[in-house]
Amino acid sequence: MVIAIIGVLIALLLPAVQAAREAARRMQCSNHLKQIALGCHNFHDTQDELPSATYSKVGRALAEADPTSSTLPIVESSLTSRYCDKNRHRWSYFAMILPFIEQNPLYEKVSILMNPASPYSGNNPAPWRDTLPAYSLNAINQIIPTALCPSDSEGRNNSHGIGRLNYYCNRGDIWTRATSEYADTKISVARGVFSRGDNFPRSFASITDGLSNTLMFSEVVSKFSGHSTAATSALPSKTYPIRGAVAVAAREPVSLYINPNACLLQNIGGYLNNPVGGVADSWGPGMRWTDGLATYSGFEAVLPPNSPSCTTSLIEGYVMMTPNSFHSGGVNSVMCDGSVRFISETIDAGSANQNMSMSYSGPSPWGIWGALGSLDGGETKSP
Repeated sequence: MVIAIIGVLIALLLPAVQAAREAARRMQCSNHLKQIALGCHNFHDTQDELPSATYSKVGRALAEADPTSSTLPIVESSLTSRYCDKNRHRWSYFAMILPFIEQNPLYEKVSILMNPASPYSGNNPAPWRDTLPAYSLNAINQIIPTALCPSDSEGRNNSHGIGRLNYYCNRGDIWTRATSEYADTKISVARGVFSRGDNFPRSFASITDGLSNTLMFSEVVSKFSGHSTAATSALPSKTYPIRGAVAVAAREPVSLYINPNACLLQNIGGYLNNPVGGVADSWGPGMRWTDGLATYSGFEAVLPPNSPSCTTSLIEGYVMMTPNSFHSGGVNSVMCDGSVRFISETIDAGSANQNMSMSYSGPSPWGIWGALGSLDGGETKSP
């Protein structure tokens, strides 16, 4: 009888203990978002602009100073253009704010990789090549606690050679063309707070909807390591969970429109119906704190939190990363004024079953959620 009573008490106690632990993890996650937002504010005070998602101010300056790059044309449709040369355009917002979140020693190492005057300038200083012998600086493989949500159990797994990132920057309320980071397009990257630094450098003055009404960062669960090397053939359904994976949806012609409902329908009982397979170990949500492509560090405010993330073909193609978390019922987010909010997965996000043009202006068609994602849509809505 005594043993039975003890068993009942333990059964009652364990859920309470687990709930208390998750509450602590959620609070720590909120603190990390707050620190990153404050780091961006300090960056803005120093640089007179916000860090860009790609084509950072630092990367542009390095390209101009590099005699092997400065003579190249600024041709946005070419990977051999000045700012794309040596892949400097791909360094993320997070890499740029390292000195402002008490990570200056790490930033010094990263700067060596990017700097044309360094002994590594003969190589390609892409933000995913630290595993090469010439880049053995113990830099991008670093696990940075501030970059990680403690509820993501995979966060500290850097077996793929690069540290992870759970906190994504706001790319706007539009399905981002990831390849526009080096392609001839000035659309699909212009609705959010973070964009291409050469085309759309942002400052707080750019956020005409109000800092307290505009998202700055939210969280995305990183990829489960067991899904790193899936077969390139058709993948079985109900294998990849929504959190930490990307589905294929809404195929060509993406030049005309994309319907987000095609992505929403990939949710089959919490798993993706058509997941992307056959990708390298370092490809996937949250796998590179260094990389500015939306797949790795940017989200779109189209589908509500904890909905699927999707691409039209490749994981680095037309991609829409949706915030998600292991916190019950929603995600932690931080607004541009530095206030942290918990945003429910049931937030009004308009109708997903409407065609999305690749370029539009004015109020967001995606309800309150989309309004929070646009920086100048003319909305003044709060979560």
